[in-house]
Amino acid sequence: MILAREAGADLVLMDDNAAKKTPKFMGLNVTGTFGVLLRAKREGIIDSVRELMDAIIADGFHASEGLRKLVLKKAGEL
Repeated sequence: MILAREAGADLVLMDDNAAKKTPKFMGLNVTGTFGVLLRAKREGIIDSVRELMDAIIADGFHASEGLRKLVLKKAGEL
């Protein structure tokens, strides 16, 4: 996080909610894996979040059903 700040990073990728507090406190912008998928869809890089998100979860990434539904809603896929 110190390196990100010193390097002037625009964004820090971090999935642990508790750990996200530190870079936010340091004034850094933070997103998680699903945030990257949402941004990729908004920018036209991918057509759908659902398929990729479900594949990531199937590979062992922990996400609650509530989070999954929230992401799909934000993506306009629910």
